[in-house]
Amino acid sequence: MARTLTIQRSIGAAAARELLFFFVRNADHSLGDHLRTMSDGGIAATLKLHGYPWQGTIDALAANFFFTIPELENLASPSNFRISASSADASATGTAVLSVENVPIETTEIRLEETVQIRIAFLSNWLSACEARDRAVEKLDIDAVATMLEKGFTTLEAFLALRAHVYNAGRPEAEHLIDSRSRRLSTEDKIKKWMPKMAPSFAIDFSQSPSWLKVRKLKELRDDFAVHPKVGRALNSIHQIAAAVNDFRCIGGLLFMMVRQFHAVDRSIIRAMQFPEVVVVTNKPSQC
Repeated sequence: MARTLTIQRSIGAAAARELLFFFVRNADHSLGDHLRTMSDGGIAATLKLHGYPWQGTIDALAANFFFTIPELENLASPSNFRISASSADASATGTAVLSVENVPIETTEIRLEETVQIRIAFLSNWLSACEARDRAVEKLDIDAVATMLEKGFTTLEAFLALRAHVYNAGRPEAEHLIDSRSRRLSTEDKIKKWMPKMAPSFAIDFSQSPSWLKVRKLKELRDDFAVHPKVGRALNSIHQIAAAVNDFRCIGGLLFMMVRQFHAVDRSIIRAMQFPEVVVVTNKPSQC
């Protein structure tokens, strides 16, 4: 009998409420920043008072995790920006600059009637990781699991690099956060050493957190796949694929904890850390 993976789309009312509160407090929405610091009861009461379909949204999410949350879920992907130029001067050129907190992070020259695309590395990699996760579930694709892990950890590195670039700007060189060939730091070291400097409220109990242990396990799996391939250490069963996909939520949770220190969190990150359980099912042969 054939086995496949399936996503448990029905998540129940409690998980639906939790997901909704995550979006209210952390997502990129325009319902008002005053909601972000309210109690659960205050959020529900305020939104109901203003006509928000609170209970209807919870019911819809409880039945289907993939239900799009009205007014709270920004579906526009910010991972790439397309910028065009126009001018009365046919020879005109200019510079397109993408900045974070007034610190330039990407600069490109742009000519008349030309469109350029500036990529936000950490979000672009993250969306690729999530797409690979979905492909791994749908097609039982072990290579997709490898891509999911590689892009997932690249996302963490890219976000740390972005925030370090912003942190270093305007600070004396002696205070700079540096990762170079002569001063190489692992992703784990950067999270432990850099994040508390860049965001003093950031805190993880690295010795006790079950999620952190799963992230470490996934990093070992990623290394066995792509960095230092080892014979006999790759995934070889549908159950291992399911376990890797489910544990990927912990990378989403870690990324969420990092990103929320600085700004609103993209919907794909919130969705990933709350992703429903993926289970192995046995398809019984049809009887004619």
